[in-house]
Amino acid sequence: MGRIFQCNTMPFGLKVAPFLWTKVFPPVVQALRREGFRVISYVNDFGGAPPTRAPTASTAGEALEGWERVRELFSQLGVTLHPTKGVWDGTHCLPLLGFLVDTRRRLFLLQPTRATKIMGMAGRLLSSAKTHLRWVRLSALRSFCGMAVSTHLAVTSARLHLRSLYTAMRDHLDRRSNREQLGRQGMQDLQWWQVLTQHAELGRALWPRATDLTLTTDASGLAWGATGDGLVPARGFHRPSRRRLHINLLELGAVRLGLLSFVDVLRQPDTVVRLRTDSLVTLHVINTGSSRSIALMEEMRRLHAVCLSLGVTLRAEYIPSALNMWADRLSRTRDSTDWTLRCDAFLKFERLYGPHTVDVFATAETKRCGRFFSRFASPGAAGVYAMQQSWRGENSWANPPFNLVGPVIQKLIHQQAAVTLVAPHWPAQPWWPLAVSACSAVHYLPPKDGVFVHGRRVGLAQRPWWGTVVFRFEGGCATLSPV
Repeated sequence: MGRIFQCNTMPFGLKVAPFLWTKVFPPVVQALRREGFRVISYVNDFGGAPPTRAPTASTAGEALEGWERVRELFSQLGVTLHPTKGVWDGTHCLPLLGFLVDTRRRLFLLQPTRATKIMGMAGRLLSSAKTHLRWVRLSALRSFCGMAVSTHLAVTSARLHLRSLYTAMRDHLDRRSNREQLGRQGMQDLQWWQVLTQHAELGRALWPRATDLTLTTDASGLAWGATGDGLVPARGFHRPSRRRLHINLLELGAVRLGLLSFVDVLRQPDTVVRLRTDSLVTLHVINTGSSRSIALMEEMRRLHAVCLSLGVTLRAEYIPSALNMWADRLSRTRDSTDWTLRCDAFLKFERLYGPHTVDVFATAETKRCGRFFSRFASPGAAGVYAMQQSWRGENSWANPPFNLVGPVIQKLIHQQAAVTLVAPHWPAQPWWPLAVSACSAVHYLPPKDGVFVHGRRVGLAQRPWWGTVVFRFEGGCATLSPV
């Protein structure tokens, strides 16, 4: 349908006699399309664009020629055209089926009179609900929902802001009563409809423009994964409170978390994101903006709020699971290097050497500071891969994977950075003499304060057999000269 208006002028719009049935016209529309016309038809309303002689916008002359061809065809078929309800002079803005088709702005818009009527209905329902403890007449609510849902072609989030009202009508138990009590979400949605024309979600593009980012997502019971343009990975582990959620909720949540991971890429306004997911439920909820599941709707509202704040338009499509390998691997791979200290053990060193400004090896779940660097892109991360970031001017907390302790010591000495470093008690390692000579203090931790893998039970049985030490480097007083 979007390709119908790939032009700068709207060629024609006409209304035929209303007594004709809808089954009469499909062959006529097909014949016009074979000739190159681009046609929208519904019952007895038609709008379209004529065939063009070049891959450019049609002209007013081409619009008139197209109109003459259509009028001739309808006359041959014995179809009577309405004498006054028609626009065939090549206008840029055409009323069609209760909407405005604006080819200059390239938008499918809601007619002002229709928007005013819907806002008035919402205002009356809201006023009644406020004065009657959120009780409204069921018949008035049904009328409003029927009118409002018909705007979804121009109001992109119409179904999203009607789902709570449909749920209230679905859960109506007393069939003899004409009253229904709205929930808090229903009241909020009515307030949204009351000021409909003030929202940015009005107007649907006549044809899609090129995407700015391809986001591929996946989720498992352990974590979520995403890739940006198939090159940049993002990942995060579910908090304990989310691990027992249904996989459909986790898949939909992965889209929101994936967007938040690439905030720096999405800074430009009106960004179009091509979303690829192997979850048919996620695909349906995003494309329709609605679901009968209350939990899915809560997650969808969170995603919608993120899209609004970032100025993002999602264009979702399905990808088979067999082709979603990278995001799938990111969501299922355990991170055995994600060691951390208990909070009370960290607080001891925070009092000694703090406040620490950044946790340079962390995730959103294991961070010990407000700012953190993560291995992969993730929501809230100040940077990705700490070894590529500058530590100068920071008072860093570092609990790196143990295979990186040596490079970390060389980096902090080279940059003369102030760092509190958590490391294993391994005197036989090549980096140990350098760390002992360069640090200002060494703390040997008791077993109860040792490291543990995030996500596992914090008990002595879950801790490693080796000891843990904490080095303090003040910065500016060490060199890489041999010890």
